[in-house]
Amino acid sequence: MVTFPTTPAMDIHTTKGQHAHAAAQFMAHDLGRRWYWRWFATPSERDHAGARLDGCFAKYHPDPTLTAIAECKARSKPRAFFDTVGTFPGQYILTADKITHGIHASVALGVPFLLLVYLIPDMAAYVFPITNHDGEQLVDVTVANTETRATVNGGSAFRENAYIPFSYARRYDLRCDRAEEIARTLPY
Repeated sequence: MVTFPTTPAMDIHTTKGQHAHAAAQFMAHDLGRRWYWRWFATPSERDHAGARLDGCFAKYHPDPTLTAIAECKARSKPRAFFDTVGTFPGQYILTADKITHGIHASVALGVPFLLLVYLIPDMAAYVFPITNHDGEQLVDVTVANTETRATVNGGSAFRENAYIPFSYARRYDLRCDRAEEIARTLPY
């Protein structure tokens, strides 16, 4: 059963939701510049019900080509937090449906599926290569029915969650000027 906070607004319309969305988009654009790719976000809940994944990367030279699809997360916790709490310490948690949708899209489009996690206090992005271009899973994922926070605005949810060890992720320090600004403006 899922319980939600009393606010009737969708998460993207709240201060916390807008902040998390902006931070995740910043991370994706910053990583894209490093890799000489361009980030394209999918429609968010701001526009309608929202897409099942957050976006894709494409390269332009020599020909425009889709290079990866991605799910983006931004969290106000440092990396050390994930080593000490939760059902599976040292692992990142997200809804198992995100992994399923990403694998299906990877197979359908013939590109890798990446999980991008921006840990704002560390000013760092962690990139988990979930699949290769054939949709073959590259990481060990533990799936369990656990209780977690329902949304960025709070609440709780008991649902099927995926746990992925941070050992699969590569860390990228983000551009300090913008990352520091985001960290300073945390609404929580």
